[in-house]
Amino acid sequence: MAYQNQVIYTGLDIFAFDAQTGDTLFKRLCNCGGRQDRFVNGAINYKGELVFYDEGRLFKLDLSSYELTGQFADIVTFEGDLVLSTPAIDSNNNIYFGSEAGILYSFDDNLALRWRFELPNPQVLEAPHIRSSVAIDESRDTLYFGT
Repeated sequence: MAYQNQVIYTGLDIFAFDAQTGDTLFKRLCNCGGRQDRFVNGAINYKGELVFYDEGRLFKLDLSSYELTGQFADIVTFEGDLVLSTPAIDSNNNIYFGSEAGILYSFDDNLALRWRFELPNPQVLEAPHIRSSVAIDESRDTLYFGT
């Protein structure tokens, strides 16, 4: 991802590099605990904040000051569930992402849970995972995602 004069890398860790010099401006190394969803997939909102999910927590990082500006840390919400998809952000900074348990989550700009939609389990061998990023069509007030 690119933001202003920065290149942002998200994977197991987060790095911000100066796009001109390649100098490291910021790094956040994964604490890589016991959970399997330690991929800190990120998306940049309209306020210049990196929104990312890491081991049961949702965070916002200001890309000017590199300070955390928000955290949803209610791990009970994601207990027994894993999130491997990248967040999608609409023009109101609402956040959407899916989970391995087939749940689509929506959070507001303050990282408060707005709603969750759970796919029905079709009684097959494996529950429907939502690993794709959500596509947002604001002209139709519609969200699209794959399972």
